[in-house]
Amino acid sequence: MTRFAKKSKKDLTSNETFSIKGIGGFRFKPNGKIEASKQIDGKRFWKVFDRETEAYYWKKNFHPLLNPQPERPINRIGDDIDLASFRNQLRTPARSNGENMEILFEEVWELYWNTHLLTKELHTQHNNQKVAKRFYGPLLGIRMSDINRKVISRVIQEKKKEVVLSKTMKAHRCNFNNELKKLSTLFSWYKRNFDPSYDIPVCTYHHSEGFIRKKPVKKMKMKVEEVLRFFNALELGINGKFWRDFAETQFYLAARVQEVGGLQWKYINLLDGTIDISEVAVYLGKEFVALKMGTKNGECRIVQMNKKLREILTRLFNERKDDSPFVFNIKGKPLSNQLIEQNYNRAYKKAGLENLSGTHTLRHTMANLIREHLSLDHAKAAGGWKSSRVVELIYTETPTHLSHESLTTIEDVLQVSQTAKLKKEKRG
Repeated sequence: MTRFAKKSKKDLTSNETFSIKGIGGFRFKPNGKIEASKQIDGKRFWKVFDRETEAYYWKKNFHPLLNPQPERPINRIGDDIDLASFRNQLRTPARSNGENMEILFEEVWELYWNTHLLTKELHTQHNNQKVAKRFYGPLLGIRMSDINRKVISRVIQEKKKEVVLSKTMKAHRCNFNNELKKLSTLFSWYKRNFDPSYDIPVCTYHHSEGFIRKKPVKKMKMKVEEVLRFFNALELGINGKFWRDFAETQFYLAARVQEVGGLQWKYINLLDGTIDISEVAVYLGKEFVALKMGTKNGECRIVQMNKKLREILTRLFNERKDDSPFVFNIKGKPLSNQLIEQNYNRAYKKAGLENLSGTHTLRHTMANLIREHLSLDHAKAAGGWKSSRVVELIYTETPTHLSHESLTTIEDVLQVSQTAKLKKEKRG
C-alpha cells in the first residue's frame, strides 16, 4: 500500500461519534456541507463533502499525482488561466494574500453591503450595486487570499474585451476607473476591519490597463447670449413657461438639479425673500425616489432671492392649483431627472447648442459668469461650494476682473518705464 492509498474506515476509529471539529483544513459551510482543503507545493486543492469522514479521508490521502484535477474546479477568468497559473507568475508563488485562507470575495462583498453600504446614502448604494453587477462577477467565487494583481489584471482584460466587442458599450465606456476605485475601497475596508496583513491588489497600473479611449471634453458652460437663447428655446416647447421657470430658478441659485427638484414651499419665505436649501431630491436611474437632508456636501444653505427669483416664486405660489409641497411638480408629484434632461436637451438643440447636454451645465455656467465679473469668493458663495479650488479648477475658466486688473497694472508699469527711457534718451 502506497502512502497515498485510501485506507479502510476501520483504520480511522471505531468510535461512531468521530468529528473533525478542531482539526485544521476543514470548513463547515452554511448549507451543511464540509469543505476540505490542503496545500501541496504552494498550490491549494479543495473539495466539498456531505460527511465528515469523507472529508477527513480525502484530506489525508489526496495528492495531485493521483488526481491532478480537483473535484471543485478553480475559477477561470478571461482566457481560461486559473489561479494556480497566476500564483506561479508571482515573485513569491507560495505566498497567499493575507492571513484568512478561507473567506471568499462573495462573502466579503455581502458583509460589506450589509454592514457598511446600507448605512450610506441611497445613491452611494445604487452606484456600488451597479459596479458589482457589471464588474465583480469573475471574483465572486475566488478566495480573498488568492486575489492579487494578476487576478485583477485578468478581470480587466475580460471586461475590456466585452466592451471592445460591443458597439453600445464601447460608445459609452472610456475606462474602468470608477470600478477600480470602488473595488479598492472594498479591499481597504476589508483590510482595515478584518485582515491588517492583506495587500490591496488594485494598483495604478490597472487604471492604464483599463484604458479604452480618451474621455471627450464636454462643454459645460454657456455665454450670456447662449443662456438667453436656451431660456427662449425652453419657453417655445410644451409647457414652456413651466420649464423656463424651472431652469431660471436653477440658474440663479447656481444649484444642482436635485436642489431644485426637491425644492418645497415650506423652505421658501416670500416675505423675507429667502430660500432654505435643506432637503434635496434623490434620483436613482434618473427617477425620483426620496428626499434627503443636506446638499451633496452635507450642508444646508440660505439663499437671498434676486428680483427674478422673487417674481418666479411669487407667481408660482399664486397660481398653485394643488396642495403639493413641491414648488415644481406635475400633478402633485416631483419631477424625474429623466424628464428634466429631456426638456433641457431639446432646448439645447433648438437654440443651436447641440454640443451641450444635461442639467449641470447651468450650474457651471453661473459659476463661470460670476467669476468673469466678480471674485472667486463670490462664485464659491453663490453655489455653496466648500472649496475654492473646486470652483477654480472645475467650474470656472474665465479670468476674473482681478486677473485683468493685474495684467493691466503690469502693462502700465512697462509703459511708464519705456516712456521714461525714451525721455532720458532725448535729453541725452
